[in-house]
Amino acid sequence: MTKEEIANAEQGAYLSWRRDLARLEQLDGIVITPYERNLEFWRQLWQVVERSDVLVQVVDARQPLLFFSTSLNDYIREVDSHKGTVVLINKSDFLTRNQRDAWAKYFDSVGVRVLFFSALNSQSQLSVQSIREGHGPSSIPEETKEELEAEILQDSLSVDEMCKDFDESSLTSSETSTMHGESEEEGGGEASSESYSSAADVLKEKIEVVNGCDVLSVHELIDELTHLGTRHGDFPYLTVGFLGYPNVGKSSTLNALCGAKKTPVSATPGKTKHFQTIFLQPDLQLCDCPGMVMPSFVYTQEDLVVAGILPIDEMRDCIPPIRVICEQIPREVLTALYGISIRPPKEFEDPNRPPTPHELLAAYALLQCLVVSFSIIKTTL
Repeated sequence: MTKEEIANAEQGAYLSWRRDLARLEQLDGIVITPYERNLEFWRQLWQVVERSDVLVQVVDARQPLLFFSTSLNDYIREVDSHKGTVVLINKSDFLTRNQRDAWAKYFDSVGVRVLFFSALNSQSQLSVQSIREGHGPSSIPEETKEELEAEILQDSLSVDEMCKDFDESSLTSSETSTMHGESEEEGGGEASSESYSSAADVLKEKIEVVNGCDVLSVHELIDELTHLGTRHGDFPYLTVGFLGYPNVGKSSTLNALCGAKKTPVSATPGKTKHFQTIFLQPDLQLCDCPGMVMPSFVYTQEDLVVAGILPIDEMRDCIPPIRVICEQIPREVLTALYGISIRPPKEFEDPNRPPTPHELLAAYALLQCLVVSFSIIKTTL
């Protein structure tokens, strides 16, 4: 086929697919979320899928199912069943070990390979390593370097590490004294060899349980990707393509893998406009696809706004997204996070009901001194 024939075939298939979606909306009454309608972006996706030996679908750890597209996985298998596929849960430092283990078991139950990664933590570790090796500015004093290292490491603490610090600090003096008294009764504070061996056995069991859901380092992730697929065609290197929604951290993940900023990163979704290829090593090529918003029947437009998929500046009504936040986040968390006082439910109302969007907005506006008329606040609070 010529180049023009391929372009016409792609356009015909794309228009037919859009007509099918429109027919579903009209006949079945199904509401489809906004999705990418630019044919050029879909062509970028098709090219990345065709040229890649391994496809990595990057999702956000805070809502993996919202960002995971089963249709995209099915399409990859239709193109070539031999292509390796994996879901990379980015920002996994937000999850505890139990949460990561639960997600690993879920994806295993649906036959999907999953890896856990944190691009931000990996970049922080690379920054610390660069400072220690003297690649930073030579004019920085040693004391300042140590403070900078500590600050970077503190910012990159995972949820597990923060929980561990909290548990250790919550150990009361009475518990400490009790433990000290018991150790004295058992022979002058010397632990028996049996207690050491039993503790070692318990630790070994715990390590075996959590090994499959650990957050991978950069080198561990590269090693996993190189073993997920085999080279096809005449190319002497393995191509790994990165797919996913906008703003899930595809470009940040590639930057962490490369150890330097190779792809542009922005807080605005859709910064990458054309797929880019980067040779990580002579036998491994990375391919970054532009972020694609897939059509969905399950989630609403408000869910996409809250998740950062759709830009806020295109939002016409703020109430529906805030209602999603109020329904998903407990009242106590909102109160503690913003330092506000949300009106509690009245006597005749359900005491466990979530706050309304207007109650949350009124409490926040009152805190920020953004109130024009207190009569509006009185009717809400």
